[in-house]
Amino acid sequence: MQCWLPAFSLPLLLLALGCSPADDARPALAPDAAAATRGPARRSLLLRQSGKLVGMVRTLRRMDAQSRSYAPPSEAQLALARIAFDKLVDGAYRPAAELFAVLGFDVVDLRDGKRRYLVVRETMGRPIRGWGFFALDPSPARPYLLEAPHPVNDARTGLQAARLTRRLGARGLILSTAHRCATPELSGCSGKTTACGSKRRWSPYRVSDMGHTERSLFHVAHVTFYDSSPDLVVIQLHGFDRRPDRRLHLSLIHISEPTRQ
Repeated sequence: MQCWLPAFSLPLLLLALGCSPADDARPALAPDAAAATRGPARRSLLLRQSGKLVGMVRTLRRMDAQSRSYAPPSEAQLALARIAFDKLVDGAYRPAAELFAVLGFDVVDLRDGKRRYLVVRETMGRPIRGWGFFALDPSPARPYLLEAPHPVNDARTGLQAARLTRRLGARGLILSTAHRCATPELSGCSGKTTACGSKRRWSPYRVSDMGHTERSLFHVAHVTFYDSSPDLVVIQLHGFDRRPDRRLHLSLIHISEPTRQ
């Protein structure tokens, strides 16, 4: 499980990381994982594209709360995702793209100025499942992983995470693409929130809440990226107030260092 350290303000964090604010235990594979890799897959080539990582995040499709149609990946799909992310961090981009195609994702080799990202996104033209957006820099300037598990609820944290990834030269980026209340199914995580109802009604966390479930590609990518870089530091962005009289859209940063096995 993740261990959260005390919160920091963004300016102090960036200074601690050597960047001015103005600077622009994996679980075992499921028994049916092998069968998942043998299923028919759409022929997928590694897509090559020039553009902006931030622009790609700005136009992301997301599953809203009203859909109530989010379904978590199966154990076989999670096992296949672990293999695919392993290949991605090992530099086997084309084999990774073939495996991600089975899950309904494309891998884009994105050239953003002097930076390069291997972007994993849901295939365009298909119904959205809200399984996430991922980017990996094969030659990062700094060993940081930026995450935003609630980019809709915690206003602007998705874009902030993408901007920090680009400006810091971070190792990678992990974003949720589902509203944290996009399903009535509960995650089993302890604790309650008012995010999925009235501000006075507390309810358990949903399985669509990426900050409170391990049944997700978000968690699989988190563990895989972390284990692939011995000195990686995970920075997860949260914000807790969207009232018009409150202009701060980023109020808390968690720094996570899960136990390595």
